[in-house]
Amino acid sequence: MAVVDGARSSAVGAAVTPPVGSGLPVYGLTSNPFLHGELDPLARPQDLPCISLVDGWGDLTTAVELIGRRVAVEEPVYFVVEGASQTGRSSVANYLVYLWAKESGVGDGSNREVLVERRDQGPNRGTYAPEFQIFDWISQLRVRAVKSHLVLSPTAENRLSVLSPSPASGANFALALNAVETDLRRGQEGKELLLAAIFERGKGKDLLRMVQDSFDATRAIVVITVDATEDARDVLDDIEKVLSPDRGWLLKLGPVRGVDVRTIITDRWNHYRPDIPCPFDVAGAAEAFENNPRPIARTVKLLSGMLEMRQVNFAGDEPWPVTQRLFLDAKAMRDMLERPAHPRPAINRAATEVGRALPRRVPDIR
Repeated sequence: MAVVDGARSSAVGAAVTPPVGSGLPVYGLTSNPFLHGELDPLARPQDLPCISLVDGWGDLTTAVELIGRRVAVEEPVYFVVEGASQTGRSSVANYLVYLWAKESGVGDGSNREVLVERRDQGPNRGTYAPEFQIFDWISQLRVRAVKSHLVLSPTAENRLSVLSPSPASGANFALALNAVETDLRRGQEGKELLLAAIFERGKGKDLLRMVQDSFDATRAIVVITVDATEDARDVLDDIEKVLSPDRGWLLKLGPVRGVDVRTIITDRWNHYRPDIPCPFDVAGAAEAFENNPRPIARTVKLLSGMLEMRQVNFAGDEPWPVTQRLFLDAKAMRDMLERPAHPRPAINRAATEVGRALPRRVPDIR
């Protein structure tokens, strides 16, 4: 599957290179299955097996059905992804684009690719006026077109040139995006480009309505991610009023429960080393993580740190599964989550995975 992503052009088509020291040789691994980070299976197919349908990700069954219906009638589809920090909002947004691209016939030898344009104003700044957020996204797209030598018609260029971030610009946005999408789908160097829009950390009243007005004359997928700040409340308050279920969907992300942790461990381990028994007691993991649910990114980071620290503690032993002391049962996981580990300086290098390095002692990984 092919993607042209302006925000991550350097990563397109490239394999994920594990950082130095990320391997776990005592477990027979050249890289850590639980290294955390944003997943993007459209740009990096190797990310796909790391996706587990846990928490709000389970709603993606409904999303797939909605995408299929909207693609079939060549209409845009809209998603709002709500979640606090580290709940995987951006990964879900990327996965939705992947599902849409797959349904749209990208890959399998076709000449179709996806042009993904992403706007992220950052966590603590930005202008919340919806017309400015959309204007800024279109401006980024226009710069992309110039830098990537995309050929736009005089009609598209003229419509883009008269745009401004004013509240009355909705119709002009729609006309400009329709012209641009027409040119992209008409063909660029023998390739048909499909348009995907991601608005990270969307904020402000009427953003959702104006986004729909602006993209309604396209066949694009549009994803708005919304964080847990009070400033994002306006977007969520508008959903019931302006986002009908036959056109869009809200996905809510939260902390993962114990049963979800079991699924994450099983999915990732079976992908990386299906020929070696899993060193986690998966039932014990469900028990150990149940009492204090955490966001998925934090959970994966803790699982990574557990393996790293276990490897340091038993570095001189035979590899797993010969050395059964490398096994992580429920008690071992609870101990790691509930209290600091033994203050051995050698273990401090694992703190970069666990997250809270303290001088001369292992961080509390709770």
